[in-house]
Amino acid sequence: MARNGGRKAAGTVACPWSLRAAPYQRITLSIIEFPDPAASAAATGNGGDDVTFPSCVVVVERTGSGNRSSESIFCGGGGRRRENLVYTSVSNAIDVYVANMTSSREFLVKYEGDE
Repeated sequence: MARNGGRKAAGTVACPWSLRAAPYQRITLSIIEFPDPAASAAATGNGGDDVTFPSCVVVVERTGSGNRSSESIFCGGGGRRRENLVYTSVSNAIDVYVANMTSSREFLVKYEGDE
């Protein structure tokens, strides 16, 4: 378990981000990836700025009663596109955490309520 100054780190299994939308809305998640020139240069051999490994998050869907209904892993595009829509929820409540906390890759998780 990752710890930060004795506290649980946000975005981990122990402390996921809990997202809630208005009743009957869905939540869309996108991953926005940033190029890692060092990793790209090693992978492509030409010093390019393509991202080579996708960033991944785990999404836990919640039912209306708050119970867990499913858990799945979703990944960005690995550099083919900077922003990738990776998930649209069925319910209005999900928990999200980073799949690989040891990665030094930088990315954002964007979420929006969708009717």
